[in-house]
Amino acid sequence: MYVARTPYKTDLHALVRENYCQVFFDKEVQGTHLPFHLEREFKKYLTCGIPSYGMARFQCPCCQKDKFVAFSCKGRTICPSSTGRRTADTAKHLLEEVIPANIPVRQWVLSLPYTYRFLLATRPEFLRKALSIYHRTISGYYQKKAKLLNLKYSKIGAITFIQRFGGNLVLNVHFHTLYMDGVYHENYLGEEVFYEIIPTHEEVVQVTGILKKRLLNLMGREENKDNEDTALSQIQAQSVQNRDEVFKSPRKIGKVWDPPFEEFRGTRCCYNDGFSLHANVKILGHLRSGLEQLCRYVLRGPLALDRISYDGGKLKTEKKL
Repeated sequence: MYVARTPYKTDLHALVRENYCQVFFDKEVQGTHLPFHLEREFKKYLTCGIPSYGMARFQCPCCQKDKFVAFSCKGRTICPSSTGRRTADTAKHLLEEVIPANIPVRQWVLSLPYTYRFLLATRPEFLRKALSIYHRTISGYYQKKAKLLNLKYSKIGAITFIQRFGGNLVLNVHFHTLYMDGVYHENYLGEEVFYEIIPTHEEVVQVTGILKKRLLNLMGREENKDNEDTALSQIQAQSVQNRDEVFKSPRKIGKVWDPPFEEFRGTRCCYNDGFSLHANVKILGHLRSGLEQLCRYVLRGPLALDRISYDGGKLKTEKKL
């Protein structure tokens, strides 16, 4: 049964409603002019799910009962309801229309050093080139393995999702890719069949080294190009490094904040001078429910209501025993 949501009662709505205007005003006083679309996203979110800003009326032809549904902002950023709906719809589309049935899927995740994260966030052309290198490297691994196995006319399938946020909401542009864990090839009967290829830990380490070399070459070609110094670029640099307006570490809020760095340790995980490649998550072909959960994970929005608490601006402290 449909139950109308009350977004204005959530902590996130109160946090945005009571603070976002002051933040924009402070930036204007400092001489920082932010793009119009940033303020528009906040305003749209504050009207999402509230009937006074627009709603639709549905009537049952049998019982003549009415139902009112408030309009959604359909935002792609700070609205958990809109991003959650988009996540569910896209995941369903991938399972029903894109990803073949009974095919194992492996998730490859690439994260880059801080300098690369800033360039990925501020230069669309650099992002496109880095993503192209990433795809060619992983696809080249599967094609090379298929060639060693004498598989003819091998074909690889992949879907990449670009996430721009980290666990503590810093700006961290990284790639989540769902690869068919194998290749389609032509057998002796001329039929196209699937052959499973499972990468080893040593092969993931080798692929990470290749990625590092190619991305370093890309960085060398791009570093001499001038980057427009805008107010948004300054804020993006602060977010990438988890710094405030004067590039200092922010105050500690919550139970976990900026935990100490821990290098990936495990099978099919590699960390090489800031280049991190993770390929140990695999969904078997018959586990479609697990694949749907994985699709929802890589498609999720940056904000989750159950991870946000707001007490009107007061910082909570924990007693140390």
